[in-house]
Amino acid sequence: MVANLGSWALGLGLAGAVVTLFAYVLGLRRPGSPWLSTANSLTAVLAALSSLAAAALVYLLLASDFSVQYVFEYTSSDLPWQYKLSAFWAGQAGSLLLWLWLHTLFAAWVTNSIQKEEQPLLPYVSAVLTAISVFFFVIVALLANPFQRMPRVMPEGMGLNPLLQNFGMVIHPVTLYLGYVGFAVPYAFALAGLLAGDERGAWLKPARRWALFAWMFLSIGLIYGGQWAYVELGWGGYWAWDPVENAALFPWLVGTAFFHSVMMQERRGMLKGWTTGLIIATYSLCVFGTFLTRSGLLQSVHAFPANPLMTVVFLSLILLVSGGGACLMATRRRLLAGAAEVEDYLTKEGTFLLNNLILAGATFAVVYGTMLPWLSKTFIGREISTGKAFFNSVTIPLALGLLVVLGLCTRLPWKLNGTAQNKKEQQGGVPADVLWSGAGALFLAAALFALGVRHPFALLALAVCAFVALNTFIQIGLEVRDRMARSGENPLSALGHLFVRQRRRMGAYVVHLAVVMMIVGFSGNAWNVEVQKTLHPGDQLSLGGYTMTFTGLREERAGRVTLVYAPVEVTYRGQAFGLLKPGISFHPDYANTGQGEKTSSEVAVKGNLLSDFYVILASWGAGGQDATFKVLVNYLVNWVWIGMWTLVLGTLMTLWPARWPS
Repeated sequence: MVANLGSWALGLGLAGAVVTLFAYVLGLRRPGSPWLSTANSLTAVLAALSSLAAAALVYLLLASDFSVQYVFEYTSSDLPWQYKLSAFWAGQAGSLLLWLWLHTLFAAWVTNSIQKEEQPLLPYVSAVLTAISVFFFVIVALLANPFQRMPRVMPEGMGLNPLLQNFGMVIHPVTLYLGYVGFAVPYAFALAGLLAGDERGAWLKPARRWALFAWMFLSIGLIYGGQWAYVELGWGGYWAWDPVENAALFPWLVGTAFFHSVMMQERRGMLKGWTTGLIIATYSLCVFGTFLTRSGLLQSVHAFPANPLMTVVFLSLILLVSGGGACLMATRRRLLAGAAEVEDYLTKEGTFLLNNLILAGATFAVVYGTMLPWLSKTFIGREISTGKAFFNSVTIPLALGLLVVLGLCTRLPWKLNGTAQNKKEQQGGVPADVLWSGAGALFLAAALFALGVRHPFALLALAVCAFVALNTFIQIGLEVRDRMARSGENPLSALGHLFVRQRRRMGAYVVHLAVVMMIVGFSGNAWNVEVQKTLHPGDQLSLGGYTMTFTGLREERAGRVTLVYAPVEVTYRGQAFGLLKPGISFHPDYANTGQGEKTSSEVAVKGNLLSDFYVILASWGAGGQDATFKVLVNYLVNWVWIGMWTLVLGTLMTLWPARWPS
């Protein structure tokens, strides 16, 4: 009964989405007609129907209703409830329902909460979002329905892949989808601005707000996904340049460029074509990334099984989203003419343009490297593979160049506007303190070299990070000083008022510092060390200041899952550090009962701000008399996770609704 309810909700939703889109078309052709208000009301109905379908699937998963094929394929009766819930997005049909549900919720929210100054854009925004809703209702209702019945009721389900039985499965996919789906809203506003002939740029403010929301969740999804891989997959890293990992990076890079471009348009009326094109490209790349995970074109541990029909459908959506946007930009060129061209690169305008160029170049490089194996196999009959070395050789120099631009843009002035006061203030181009921060970065590089740091990219990365951090702190200090001069406040009070009343600017500084933290964490890869060794009980292994003592194998059973683990006592520089329990878990394979059990590595990790001690139980000898461990010391990795949450904090600051009066 519940499965039928879910299917009916999707069917009614499809019919309702078509009617809603038809109503918007009629309303736009006949201004003043009641069709638009009817269509606006129907967006809430679509959200309610998709919510009903989502609730039905959640119920079926939690109830272990194995009469439904999706429930049978991704759950079992002994699966903990949180993993039954996460099975919602573990398979193709469920993940597409999640996309549809989020999209209709966002569409209804935008349609019924739009600001007065944005009202002329509303019909166009809602029409674009409804057209996308129609597409996803077609997919979920007709091509990938999660409520399909089994030929007969099964006594047990196939269970969830052991690698997905991690709290990361609860967080990572949802945050990625919030990012992917969220970018549909600024995309719709950009198209609405073109369709409505918006010369004032009324679409920029809501588009920027929604893009920040989507970018924040996409950032969490990317970094948290790395953290999940770090503790679950048992290979010692968090980013492997896997095609599906890269697919989520595409829109993140272009979306980052959009924020700097939109500031230029708001402040100077410049880069209008860049701003519109970047947000169109961002959502197009969101759809393209989803297409890659479902097309079977590229091999990845994260990809869904290939489905030729799904490939054609998603390819059609990519062409409509990107092609439609490009055609509108071409036919509305007048609206995209900027106020002026960038003439001086030692200004904020110049660094923002350089930022866009570098991020666009990085996006092209990552897309090219990701697609090259398929392109070469398709067009020359020989697969040319790309791996970690290719991506690092291209992206590391670009990232360092971007950091330099980031450090400069914080301190450089806007272009002279011709007033005597501005000319006096801005004489000399680069402020002297930028040169001092550059000298400080060089001093740090020299000190690290003297201490034995020899890896060129790591040394350069840390020096450039110091340059950006120093410039950011100098700029904050100067703004605190100005505030103190105006208000007579003490330094802490002035700093607090700036963070409360200038949240957009201060939030951007926090985001810049977060990026610095993450680059510091990435640079630690240069010093990582690894060893694999077989130990008997009582044997010790020392690496990177850590010493571990193997105490023997143990076995535990929880339900139908068996865990074999090897407790090791760890000291760090002679001091007790803790007990770690690396192991291997054995899960029943309900689908292939004669094929043995599924295994999953249970990594043990503990560390500090300097390094992580990372232990993997690789295998053990007969009778458990010895065990083979893979042990790594990973440096600075925790700064990546700290940077992620700092980035979230900075983004939330900039998203805060309104600035308080000074």
